[in-house]
Amino acid sequence: MRISYFVLRGIRPTHQEIRRNIIKREFNDVGLCIPHRHYMVNSSTKIGQIIELVEEGKYFTINRPRQFGKTTILALLTNRLNQRDDHVALEITFEELDIDAHQQQERFVYEFLMMLLIKLEFLNLTEPARFVEEQLEKLTTMSALSRFITRFVRDMFPQKSVV
Repeated sequence: MRISYFVLRGIRPTHQEIRRNIIKREFNDVGLCIPHRHYMVNSSTKIGQIIELVEEGKYFTINRPRQFGKTTILALLTNRLNQRDDHVALEITFEELDIDAHQQQERFVYEFLMMLLIKLEFLNLTEPARFVEEQLEKLTTMSALSRFITRFVRDMFPQKSVV
């Protein structure tokens, strides 16, 4: 078995598989670190502190130089929150949007909704995904998007905190 199979399927290898060297750890200096694949600092205390901030409804920033684990911390935080019954964490990045999407309001709104839809489908949240898909062609302005996000969170996740 290859690590990509585990990562894509969201399956964690057993300790025996790791010990049998089916999956060897290595140093990673680009992008996301995967705990069972890469050597990395234990960040569970840091994630616990961030979760406390989230539970208190506080804002936080992660501002560090390159290769300090910002992406990894956010991915681990997202996974941890999505394992709970009281939160839904939606991780979206704007890095892949081209300049036109940033300059054209209608295109930005569409791209944002598509990224949200893809994330919801990945998390197997079918009802919220349907809710977004129904609005995909209808919303064209930032004010309409803002109103939609408020309704989306209120109506689709009434008993959860959306992060």
